[in-house]
Amino acid sequence: MSPDRPFVCDTCAKIFTRNENLERHKLSKHQGEHLRPFECPRCQTRFSRKDVCKRHAERCRGQRGKTIRVQTPDSPFDDCAPSSIVRGLLQMTDAMPPGSIHGLNRSPSPNDAWSQSTLQALPSAFGELKRNAETYILAYRDYFHPSLPLLHQSSLSTQSPPLLLNIIVAIGCVYKASDLTGQEAVSCVELSRSLFDAGHDEIQSLTKSASRGLKKRPWAMQAWLLHIIYGAYVGDTTRYQKAKQLLRTLVDCVHDLGLLKQTATYPHPRPWLQALTYEEASHESLEATDLQSYWAMYMEEESMKLCVHTLMFLDFHILSPCNLRSQTSAVDFDWELPFSSALWDTSTPAEWLQLLLDDPRIRAHVEPDEILCLPCPSTKSLTLAAQSLMTDTPSIHLLSALEGSPITIIFLLTSIDALVRDMTRSLYQLPPTLADPSAFHILSQNQNRQIAAVLKHLSGLIREQPEDTTSYGSERPLWAAVERMCVAIKIALYRPDDLLIKGVVDSSVTDGLATATHLALGRYTGSRRSLQSLIQHSSGDDAMLPLLEETITILDSVLTNSRQDAMREPPWITVTSYRILLAIWHSMRWAAAEMRRRAELGTHARFDTPTVIFNSVIGVVSDRTGIGAYHDGVPVPGDETCFSQAILRFWIDRSVWAMGSSMVPILEEIISAGI
Repeated sequence: MSPDRPFVCDTCAKIFTRNENLERHKLSKHQGEHLRPFECPRCQTRFSRKDVCKRHAERCRGQRGKTIRVQTPDSPFDDCAPSSIVRGLLQMTDAMPPGSIHGLNRSPSPNDAWSQSTLQALPSAFGELKRNAETYILAYRDYFHPSLPLLHQSSLSTQSPPLLLNIIVAIGCVYKASDLTGQEAVSCVELSRSLFDAGHDEIQSLTKSASRGLKKRPWAMQAWLLHIIYGAYVGDTTRYQKAKQLLRTLVDCVHDLGLLKQTATYPHPRPWLQALTYEEASHESLEATDLQSYWAMYMEEESMKLCVHTLMFLDFHILSPCNLRSQTSAVDFDWELPFSSALWDTSTPAEWLQLLLDDPRIRAHVEPDEILCLPCPSTKSLTLAAQSLMTDTPSIHLLSALEGSPITIIFLLTSIDALVRDMTRSLYQLPPTLADPSAFHILSQNQNRQIAAVLKHLSGLIREQPEDTTSYGSERPLWAAVERMCVAIKIALYRPDDLLIKGVVDSSVTDGLATATHLALGRYTGSRRSLQSLIQHSSGDDAMLPLLEETITILDSVLTNSRQDAMREPPWITVTSYRILLAIWHSMRWAAAEMRRRAELGTHARFDTPTVIFNSVIGVVSDRTGIGAYHDGVPVPGDETCFSQAILRFWIDRSVWAMGSSMVPILEEIISAGI
């Protein structure tokens, strides 16, 4: 006992600073068994209240695949039937044997796992294409997987469900079709669309069928999420609406199952870590079967964690280009951050164990008594991580965890982007006042400072990466995505999305991009406020100057990307990159008009803001594309057209997804009109 902690528990000798804390401890930990008459049949935990015991038993994972009835001294109670939406997800999991993720209970073999199961599941009508399934699967692995490591490759096996493997083949066909010509390309696209349509119909039918029991399986959400991605970015407006419906259904399902809370999904998180003590691992006393079981438990929990984070991520990136509100809220989301990418990419239990022992975040959980190695509270959720980064001195443990998992940084930046967008939307719904007559509200100084602090810390992680981008390895697309998302959020702080401030809602991602293009060029007019107010306050593009170096760097990297790099760019980062290009385009047009106006007045200067912005943009475009040329003078119409041609080339190189082929005609029309 110490003067600072004078209250001691007479049962376990634990000390407390306040007497009420001691009393609460005694009631919760040492009250008599006669005061806890209700017992969980799975883990034998006892409770003083029947409703608390029932809620615990419904979530307890002590025994899988069984309907639970908690026996009480008086009478048992019946289970509640899940909603119709939940039943569909539950029936989708019936094909999987208990205790396995994708067949992780056997020795993993990625090559045959990614091909043979799919070969059996493909429709027989596709003949020759069926024999090329392995090519499409490898295309998914090489082009799509590095940008969204949702699946654990080594856990796939011949026991994996066809619904998941078919959508993998469908996405692989999208990439493979871009390398084919003629009838081969047409057949590949037809195969891709047929697999998506069949998967969509199967998911829809399963959500309407009846099933009982609670069997949460990560593979079902993985298949569902990949169908949403395909429909949103590959298809036309009709398929986009299908993707939106799948997203809405999945969000409802996740809410019904309580999957937005990690404690509801896994009442006892990290069971593999609790079983795998540091002493056991360091002395190599683990049996092979035990190690395989621990690895499987880790993969199952981490798979579900990535699925739920990806759902929040897609909810924003699929709806925001159309100016639609997200269906989920960060307030309801409570999952700890994913562990390092190195752990997730392991292909054997032995490799996983070795990396596990070297991971600082894992060691902090294994050795909680070490004062300097306590688990970092900022890694417990995206909200806590963002709050830590909004300070001048964020947790070094958090920064270390983020550096080891770039996909986590992308999830975090998505939540920050959604926060900025929601705050901006709220401000733009307010009418202009005498104190603020501008048509453009901006965030407060304190809000801007906090957002800027987050972006500063995350940008610092990018700068710490090796200068040679080839050393990024498989994480190179993720770090490139982090860089562009940081710049896009900075731009949103001074120039919000045109669809947002003008109250335009579109019907698909492609339609939203087309409308944003016309609004940026002044071809459409729309505003929630008076047009006169917009005319009086149409300037402000000089705010691009503080971000000029970063935006020009992004422009340079976009224009120098090879076709292979463009193919590996995920569709949501293509949308983010285009947001940056539209801001540059708008500022360049403003700068050109301002330079002409000042030339007419005889006040043109070589190093004023419009001239610096205009010549910086034109200089990069000229150097990288050979279109246009830098000159010290008043812009001519051809100078602005060269940027339009660079944007056209941007979309031609990104014709893998439907956005590219849809945006090319729009840019050609703009160029032909001389805009």
